[in-house]
Amino acid sequence: MEEWPIWIAVLGLSTGVATLASYVICRTRVGRANDRIVRLEEEIAQVRIREEDREKKLSEIFAAVSSLQRTTEERLRNLGQKMDEFLASVGQLQ
Repeated sequence: MEEWPIWIAVLGLSTGVATLASYVICRTRVGRANDRIVRLEEEIAQVRIREEDREKKLSEIFAAVSSLQRTTEERLRNLGQKMDEFLASVGQLQ
């Protein structure tokens, strides 16, 4: 009967060690998860910056293509008018 204080002490110490080990393990895992989250947030921010750059470049390309289209249409109209004038002048000569 005199051994029960020893068993209680062993039980208390083992419970304390198990609790401490659980705390350390959970703290480590939470720290790793937080590190992963931070890395993912940084990667997401970098991807957003790249996407914004791509969108800006695409809008510049679209503006250039639209301008080229307007210029080409204008030149084609002018060329059509000149051809009509030429054909009219050739028709008057005959």
